[in-house]
Amino acid sequence: MVRAETSITNTFTVPARPDLPGRAGARVCDSTSMQHLKPLPERLVIGGFVGLEFAGMFSQFGSQVTVVDRSDRLMRHQDADVAAAVQTLLEEQGVETSMPATVIFVHGLRTSATLWRHQEEHLGRLGIPTAAIDLPGHGSRLGERFFVHSSLEGIGDAVAAAEASHTKPYLVGFSLGGYLAIEWVARNPGRVAGLLAAACATVPHPVVMHGWRAISKVIGTFPDRGRALNDFTVRLFVPEPGATDVIAGGVALDVMDDVLLSLLELRPLERLAEIDVPVLFVNGRFDHVRAHAGRYLAATRNGRLITVPGASHMVSVVRPHAFTDALLEGYRDATSAG
Repeated sequence: MVRAETSITNTFTVPARPDLPGRAGARVCDSTSMQHLKPLPERLVIGGFVGLEFAGMFSQFGSQVTVVDRSDRLMRHQDADVAAAVQTLLEEQGVETSMPATVIFVHGLRTSATLWRHQEEHLGRLGIPTAAIDLPGHGSRLGERFFVHSSLEGIGDAVAAAEASHTKPYLVGFSLGGYLAIEWVARNPGRVAGLLAAACATVPHPVVMHGWRAISKVIGTFPDRGRALNDFTVRLFVPEPGATDVIAGGVALDVMDDVLLSLLELRPLERLAEIDVPVLFVNGRFDHVRAHAGRYLAATRNGRLITVPGASHMVSVVRPHAFTDALLEGYRDATSAG
């Protein structure tokens, strides 16, 4: 005998259908009507936790089965290793799986992963999984030295995690993150579905980089190392809530010299010529870092350029809706092509 203060007996449930067009059609089944399908269907598209049982069952019966999920992996509320084992078992039985590709975001200099709040929330509502990383010396990694190699390792870790869904992710980089994203994709062919490189359409030049280094060193002598000046400038040129998003994860004040020197190591035009996935360039109309936009586009095998009217360098937070629309366009083109 089992005794408890509260007992719940769950012996009967009613299948719930998602609020989607066509859900009441004759060719749409739930977990009850699935058990009475006649004749055996040649092909089935199945979703949901309970649907996994039917996927394995009908695959054994001889139907061609595809499992779809809005998450980046099956059984997202279960342990990742358990979900991966179930997915592998189904695929060994001939079941196809289809999950949306993850969008990986890489921020710019001095900001952090919080830069992408608007985009992550919007994509989340669409069921598109996202992962925004912090570069060395930024956000959750404040205090670390910035190096190109450790930055690329961080991008690689995010890509590897996204590949658990058996889909290639879509990589989005802004400013510094754009330069690094170009470098990573060129070094790792076949790992992503596509690339969006924003606000990075100028080849780094020694005169410019060393000029910025000199200015940043002067600012670094301020009592607060330039934090008040940074925040004032952000709030002056970026409307809310974007301004708060830019600085919410912390401001990387100590990485300027390392970053500016590291940018001189990169060769974006040469790297773009090596990339064979779709590349979308997004720049603000008034961005000071788009001097070589035409050269970037010409160097790319499969590239497109979108210039956002009224936007400055901080295009993703100054015109967040226009930027997100461009991102979704690039994402759908790249993932459908893949």
